[in-house]
Amino acid sequence: MEIEELWLGLCPIQNIHKIRLIEEFGTAKRLLDELLSNEKYFSSYPKLRNKLLSTWQGDDIKRTIEYMGKENIKFITCENINYNKNLLNLGLDRPYILFYKGDINRIDSMSAAVVGSRNCTPYGAEICKSIIKELIALGINIISGGAMGIDTIAHRETLNLNGFTAAVLGSGINILYPSVNEKLLKKISEEGVLISEFPLGTKPFSYNFPIRNRIISGLSDIIIVVEASEDSGSCITGRLGADQGKDVFAVPGALTMKNSRGCNKLINEGAHIYLGLESFQNILDFHHKWNNKEKSLKKPTNHSHLEETILKIISNKPVHIDEILAHTCIDIDVLYSILFEMQLKEEIINLSGSFYARIIN
Repeated sequence: MEIEELWLGLCPIQNIHKIRLIEEFGTAKRLLDELLSNEKYFSSYPKLRNKLLSTWQGDDIKRTIEYMGKENIKFITCENINYNKNLLNLGLDRPYILFYKGDINRIDSMSAAVVGSRNCTPYGAEICKSIIKELIALGINIISGGAMGIDTIAHRETLNLNGFTAAVLGSGINILYPSVNEKLLKKISEEGVLISEFPLGTKPFSYNFPIRNRIISGLSDIIIVVEASEDSGSCITGRLGADQGKDVFAVPGALTMKNSRGCNKLINEGAHIYLGLESFQNILDFHHKWNNKEKSLKKPTNHSHLEETILKIISNKPVHIDEILAHTCIDIDVLYSILFEMQLKEEIINLSGSFYARIIN
């Protein structure tokens, strides 16, 4: 356990500030060393300095470590080499720290987010079950938010079919919400994985859920919205997925059904219409192709540090130039030059729409 990483993860500052600090200092340890050795560091930002120092000097870290040990809770930060690559591609939006219970490494393989209304209809429930059955048969992991309704059905059906599921919480990982799903969430922590970026003990405040939705979509290769009212959290997840360059599917419904208005609106905005497994078979085949080839890749040699970073970013799927730029933090002209050289060496290929993909030999 890297205590410095836990320190920065627990510090009560916005996630984007943590990411910017890591991009500036490289690691939490280097950040802390500079902070403790130079009293003038962050003197222009006294509130930030005080929060960083008080977190390190307080008792929260010790108490958290003791509690995590008792409850078998672990954490991972974006400094770790095993940090999820899909989340890494979120750039400044990637969560610095994730607390988890279960096998977090399993979600590195292909995953689909299945989300929908808390007050789902019998129609939505049956469609959700059929979707889960199709995805599990293909060996795809299921990610959702642990809420009532469609989320619950997605998680439960996955476990019933011996699939793997991840629940991303809008509370601290030791606050199982909603309470009626406590038994289900405990089972997920044993047979799947529970995930939260919020510190232990964080209550399920309403504003936490839109924040956690970016993780649900970020972890996933595709997003499927089963039922949703307009401007619901599920629609937010779908739109976040679209912004992240993911393939988003929505189940159509009657115009008079409140729970179908959000899905119909997503389809109108460009989401794929879900009409059965054949609706996303080609996209699933594409993702499987890239994921399976990634497993057989040999470690590249004789690359610069930036080339290595770029190859990691686009290791298992095409990535937009903006995502590469956000993660490398270099001048755009320099980045284009490096990408051009890598194309000449036949390591990557430039696709339409400024997307880059890795060439598998």
